[in-house]
Amino acid sequence: FLTPEPLACVDVVRWGFLRQSHYLCLHDEGKPMRAWPAWENSEQACNAIARLMLRLSEAGVCHHDLNASNLLWHPDSGEISLIDVNRARFEQYGPQTEKLNFSQIHEDDASTARLARTYALLRGDENPDVLAGQAVKWAHKLQRRKRGKRLFKPFIDLSRKLFVKQTTLTATDKGNTRITPSNTIIQQRKKYNRNN
Repeated sequence: FLTPEPLACVDVVRWGFLRQSHYLCLHDEGKPMRAWPAWENSEQACNAIARLMLRLSEAGVCHHDLNASNLLWHPDSGEISLIDVNRARFEQYGPQTEKLNFSQIHEDDASTARLARTYALLRGDENPDVLAGQAVKWAHKLQRRKRGKRLFKPFIDLSRKLFVKQTTLTATDKGNTRITPSNTIIQQRKKYNRNN
């Protein structure tokens, strides 16, 4: 698989959940595939994405963040570079992984169905329309979950500000690192506690 050389990766995990993920790699000249269905050579791009997804599944690689922003298109060679591979894992590729990949790479219903049909034909399925219908349903389900998370995000952010002890890293004169509570957060918590 084409992928630029990774340089660094930082995952921020709080309470067992991934909150932020930062991945740094060397520059790749590929074109981001965010709007691939509207391209002139969209059929070629669709075939390339389907081939890549099939190769990933045959190799047992689950990307865990396979979306159009993480695919870089090289039109001269017809190849795709994968980026943000920091969460990729070798694991048993099955229906759940396929479901995750199709729901994340969703651009619109027509392009998702077209991509799923192409993938199914490459895989040798007799009825590619079955996978096309399933892929669109999976994408809609993921979109509903994301909308629900966005509705609750302001409440989650407020609770973090008020109840989670924030810390700041400071360097001491001996070169050791000391963790101290952030004063602004403590003042906000005291102010909140006095008002309630």
